[in-house]
Amino acid sequence: MRTGERTAGQIEADLDPAPGALPAVEEAAPLEPMTVVREGWRGDRVPEFAMVLAAIAIVAGVVASALGWMETPAESGRAVAWIAVLCVVAGVRLRGILRWRHEYVLNADGIALWRNDTKPGESEWSRIAWGEMTDRGATLEGSLAGLAVVSRDRRWIVLEEDPAPPQTVAFIRRFMAEAERHPRAEMLPPPAVDSDPRGSPLVSVPALLQLAGLTAFTFGSLFVARTWGIAPEPTLGGLMLLFLSAGGLRLWADLESSDIAYADRDARGWWRRMRNRLRRLFGIRHV
Repeated sequence: MRTGERTAGQIEADLDPAPGALPAVEEAAPLEPMTVVREGWRGDRVPEFAMVLAAIAIVAGVVASALGWMETPAESGRAVAWIAVLCVVAGVRLRGILRWRHEYVLNADGIALWRNDTKPGESEWSRIAWGEMTDRGATLEGSLAGLAVVSRDRRWIVLEEDPAPPQTVAFIRRFMAEAERHPRAEMLPPPAVDSDPRGSPLVSVPALLQLAGLTAFTFGSLFVARTWGIAPEPTLGGLMLLFLSAGGLRLWADLESSDIAYADRDARGWWRRMRNRLRRLFGIRHV
């Protein structure tokens, strides 16, 4: 072999660096969980809130009358004042009925949304894993920050705030950085009947009609009872028994519904958790 000639082994030795010559590839650190919370007022729950306070006032009035605290005009005035205070305190404690809350959670599994303003047959949680995302997009323009995620079965999660706080901007940036590390999924064929989700109106017309109907029925019953010479106390007691019986039948129907039971799983709302406890108490099981 002449001087200056190199063997194939020598060339391969030059191409292959020695062990430890290249820095070790660092694995991506696990994604730290991050949460963004949005809250606001709900106009569509005002009739329901008013019905709850009206029921409390009626029950308190029946109890006060049964205990003899409304025999004279002075006693009636004091009782009405205490009932008003009771309704104010109950309204402050139950103000959560008028509030909506959305919690966006980002973790190693994907993105999830918890909301307390869903319908009875819908789940409080919407979860989309990284491997299920078929489309995602973000907008950061001026004070506006937006994020949209669509799953392969057409479920979606949207986050939008204007003006957006720094935490929301950081949430969106972290989501997009993590999403780039996962391939997009393919969209599944559309279902036979595609749903058309629509936002709830500011004030629910059926709820207003229900409140108006209950109010008219209550005052109408009191007027008829007075015309027939019946005392208002037993009339109010009978109305409350009727309303409680109707509410009990509706609650039992909700407990027996498989769709509502499925939506109540992993629920955080106190009413849904109460339904889960009642199902366990009465031995109602759903597959």
